[in-house]
Amino acid sequence: QGTYLLRDSQSNPGDYTVSVRTNHGVMHVPIYKESLFYIFGALKFPNVARLLAHFDHHPIIAGPTGSSTSLKYPYPRNIAEPPIYEQITVQSEAGTIPSKDQYYLRDFFIGNKESCLMKLGSTWKRSWKKRWVVTWKYKLSFFRHSSDNHPLKFYDLRQAIEIDWDNTYAKPNSFRVQFPNKTFYFYTSDHDEAKQWVDLLQYKLEHYNEEILPQKPSKCLLPSDSIANI
Repeated sequence: QGTYLLRDSQSNPGDYTVSVRTNHGVMHVPIYKESLFYIFGALKFPNVARLLAHFDHHPIIAGPTGSSTSLKYPYPRNIAEPPIYEQITVQSEAGTIPSKDQYYLRDFFIGNKESCLMKLGSTWKRSWKKRWVVTWKYKLSFFRHSSDNHPLKFYDLRQAIEIDWDNTYAKPNSFRVQFPNKTFYFYTSDHDEAKQWVDLLQYKLEHYNEEILPQKPSKCLLPSDSIANI
């Protein structure tokens, strides 16, 4: 949420469009020129420089639904071509299961997710803390804030034992992720959000624990990730 892209308008040359990610999807807001001013929402700017200065202060916008979003993270318009491309070896459509009759790499999975969850602390002083939780490939990572570049810790889902709903602490929409020497508890007020997490993590657990065909030699070498010592 809050990532935005300022780009040229395709339908009205000379104008601009702001596309911003919100909790409910992507909002597209026009910036058009009227006489000597650039119009963005309810504000007028005499030139592009003043308009960009406005974006530097993280403006807050809201649509007809009333939900507000702060424009915090500009997305670069021009991105350098990456030196290395990853090879897609598993792919599926919504509501389908990837084919099991093809060779694929055990450490690749295309289902990624991230959101804010309440997590029970793992230290002796256990308390619930808000964490930005990300699952990417076989990693489960915890961040203090969504804008952080480095996780507080991350864990290897290939070592997980069980992922299921859990009402041990009487929290709404609570679930657990169990490892051999540690169990993490999470909850969120949004049942659909919690169900998405449980369904995805359970599928990943099944994917990494199932018996698969011997790996076919691949031209694409993926770097191995070290597991955080805890």
